[in-house]
Amino acid sequence: MAPTAEIMLASAGAPFSPEVVDGVLEVTGERRPAVLVLSVARIWGTALGIPHPGLYPSRGELDAQREIVAVAARRLAERGFEVRMRVVSSRDPGRAIARWAERSGCGVIVIADPPRGRWSRLLRGDPPREVHRRTRIPLHTVTAP
Repeated sequence: MAPTAEIMLASAGAPFSPEVVDGVLEVTGERRPAVLVLSVARIWGTALGIPHPGLYPSRGELDAQREIVAVAARRLAERGFEVRMRVVSSRDPGRAIARWAERSGCGVIVIADPPRGRWSRLLRGDPPREVHRRTRIPLHTVTAP
């Protein structure tokens, strides 16, 4: 694998498990490139096509996402990585992750792929699949509980 300029550790709103953080170590090996830790706070839709404030993430939900990102960033910083953090809001987490990875010039995206049933994938989407579909950046999925 060619050396990467930066790696993105991404989440569609779920906390980063230790296995997912270790996925960054699998990709980098001994190198310690810069890592962007990104989490997407979900916007749940619109009311009759008009953005509705009640469907956007609340301040508490955004604070929870910031804490999720901060915990993962601390774990990576302890291992010697230079870390940047970002929380974004989007209706489509897969699209948001792909766009931020391309904007940031990431060479690899590391994302959790928790086991989900068919209904969960239908209702909440499948962010790893969406990211893979929307970008040519290599995707490293980590199966985590």
